Amino acid sequence: MAPRSIKRPIPGTRGALVLVLILLQAACSLSALRPDPPQVSLADLRLEKLGVFEQRYGLTLRLRNPNDYPLKVAGLDFTVALNGRRFADGVAPDGFSLPANGESTVDVTVTSDLGSVLDLIREWSAGEQGLTYRLSGHARLADWGMSVPFERTGQLAPAD
Repeated sequence: MAPRSIKRPIPGTRGALVLVLILLQAACSLSALRPDPPQVSLADLRLEKLGVFEQRYGLTLRLRNPNDYPLKVAGLDFTVALNGRRFADGVAPDGFSLPANGESTVDVTVTSDLGSVLDLIREWSAGEQGLTYRLSGHARLADWGMSVPFERTGQLAPAD
C-alpha cells in the first residue's frame, strides 16, 4: 500500500482569508455609520433683480438633520425645476452646521435667463396656480469627506 500524501494548505492562505473576512466586515460596519443625508426643501423664492438678459432670484433653503449628531455641511450644489421646467442651478459654497435632529435655513442667489421663466412668471403673478418644484443636488459633509444626494418635490402657493 502506497503512503497517503497529506495535502497541506499553501502557507499564508489561511491568514490572507482571515484578513479578507475582517476587511469585509469592517467595510460593512463603516457603511452602517454613514450619516443620513440632510433633508433639503425650498422655503422661499424671491425675485431680486430683473434684467433684460438675466434675472437674479433669492432662494431660502430649509435643511433638516435627521441624525442624532450635528452635521457640518461644507457646501451644496443643486438644481431647481419649477412646473417641470429647469429653472436654475445654484451653489451654497459657504459651510454651516446643522444641529442634531435640528434644522437651519440658508439663503442663496441663483440666476436664470428670461426665456426660461416668462411663462412661470405669468402663471405665478396671475395666481392661477401654485408652482411645483423639484430640488435636487448634493450636500458635501465636511467631517465625513463625502457628498450625499438629496431630492425634494413640493408646492409653492401663489402670493395673495
